[in-house]
Amino acid sequence: MMTEKSAMSGQGKEIKSYELNRDEAPAYWEVDILWLLLADGKQTGGAFCQLEQLCPNGSGPPPHTHTQIENFYIMDGAITFLVDGKELIGEAPSSPFSPAQYTVSALTVKQLSSLTRTCPTGFELVITNAPTEGEGHEALTRRNGSCRRKKRYEMGRHA
Repeated sequence: MMTEKSAMSGQGKEIKSYELNRDEAPAYWEVDILWLLLADGKQTGGAFCQLEQLCPNGSGPPPHTHTQIENFYIMDGAITFLVDGKELIGEAPSSPFSPAQYTVSALTVKQLSSLTRTCPTGFELVITNAPTEGEGHEALTRRNGSCRRKKRYEMGRHA
């Protein structure tokens, strides 16, 4: 028998344990990337959000500044970032990191699958406010890496 446990986050918000199967995660298209929302600020008491990214070749955002810490775990493929003028290369399996208040851009993407965690929460709102909900987890395969959506991403800062 499983009992539900709860605790307080560092921000004084109650958080409860949960499980979300990635096949049931909400899916969104933004900057030519399929994002699977695995944990949002409501679930983590505002501590972090966690997303899975499925990125075809050549996808990615323009230069932007994060107000959150951003940590990746590259499961498959590769990405080259430019973080305040310093080039970071993430190839599976690796874990590139970007501190808050740094300008970031993706220079190259090679059929990338990664987990992304941002702290504190808030970045997921950029994704969940995207105009098009994803067509499911097979969408990238069906499109054979050629999905092209209208780039709605605005230059500047994430909230």
